[in-house]
Amino acid sequence: MPGGSDWESDQVQTPSTGQQHVVAVVDDSSVRTALSRLCRSAGYDARILDSPKRFLVSQECQAHDCVIADIRMPEMDGFALQRELLRVRPALPVILITAHDAPAGRARALASDAVAYLRKPFSNEELLSAILRALRGGASIGGGP
Repeated sequence: MPGGSDWESDQVQTPSTGQQHVVAVVDDSSVRTALSRLCRSAGYDARILDSPKRFLVSQECQAHDCVIADIRMPEMDGFALQRELLRVRPALPVILITAHDAPAGRARALASDAVAYLRKPFSNEELLSAILRALRGGASIGGGP
């Protein structure tokens, strides 16, 4: 993950649909830095934030095409953030990430209509593939719309 060779790779796919807006809400500063570098190197307009509550009240909440949310954060977990986002923007694709993989977390992710559930550390390709699938309107991991 951060500091690993996958996160520093220059071999990333540039989105074919032009610059799209991705936001990541993650409390860990090293993960935020890595996500920022990766998303920007892939051609996305990326906003990387540390506070889910501040994100929800900001105008940025309305301006993004895809959200990456860490499941474990002190203010609000990624599932709660996703629920709040979907109330405002029902079709907004959300990618959930976690370092604490557990069967209960995976089951919640499946039921949550997330586009992807990624366990840290994940590769550039895994995340970029999930972002591309989200931006193209891919189905949720639970099989929903």
